[in-house]
Amino acid sequence: MIPAPFTYRWRVRLSDEVTSLVLLADTHCGSRLSVAPSGVEFEGGTLCGLSESSKALHDYWNMCWDEYLPLYHEEGELAVIHVGDVVDGSKYPSQLYSPDEVDQVELATELLRPIVEMADSFHLIRGTDAHDGKEGCAAENVAARLGLRRRHGIRCPYVLDLHWRGLQIHLAHQRSAGGMYKHRALEQEMKLTRETSPKVDIIVRAHAHTFVYNRDRQGHAIGLPAWKIPGPHLHQGSLKNVVPDIGMVLLTLDEEDGLHVVPFVDTLGC
Repeated sequence: MIPAPFTYRWRVRLSDEVTSLVLLADTHCGSRLSVAPSGVEFEGGTLCGLSESSKALHDYWNMCWDEYLPLYHEEGELAVIHVGDVVDGSKYPSQLYSPDEVDQVELATELLRPIVEMADSFHLIRGTDAHDGKEGCAAENVAARLGLRRRHGIRCPYVLDLHWRGLQIHLAHQRSAGGMYKHRALEQEMKLTRETSPKVDIIVRAHAHTFVYNRDRQGHAIGLPAWKIPGPHLHQGSLKNVVPDIGMVLLTLDEEDGLHVVPFVDTLGC
């Protein structure tokens, strides 16, 4: 029997044929303020008519995958990792299409299925209990619907240690939001992660809905953008001056040019 902590932290080696890695997070499917697929029918026959916010996010989602990505990914395999909070949960009920976890899982599945089918490798990381469900139950259901492989009894880890063509990448959802000082929060993550994983080349975090990129002599740290525009709770306290970033981040790697970090990021007028 493998001890529980090791079942929630996976070590995965990507194929050497992978030349591009897409990182995205915080899709929060189920919220009217988040990206959503069009034309989804819930149980009982109710159609999901998109809000204006979801329509704008859906258009930008398609632009990132259909227009921006092909500009940079031409050859080799493509890997995609979703770094948590795939659904919205019931924390903000007034903002939801449906509070039912089954409906939210359906939205997330329909949104991500074309990406899973397009990618050569796809992984989903668990986010917070407030959104992805207690112990990631909603994320697990999405992963099951998408046909992701089960390892050690689960389909979604909390932490993913990724080996990619000589690089060690440490991915997890949660980080300090940091208020207006988002670079400092990511610097703290770099310091804490290196205390336990000193050989990490790239640290990836989500949760704060802002894109941040830090680089020092030891490596890189990336804070991921989100796919949800701000709700009323983001206009309060230390977060009131923070404008969430919308989009995803592409990493490309080749022998001649090395690593490139390419953000597809917009505020969409937030």
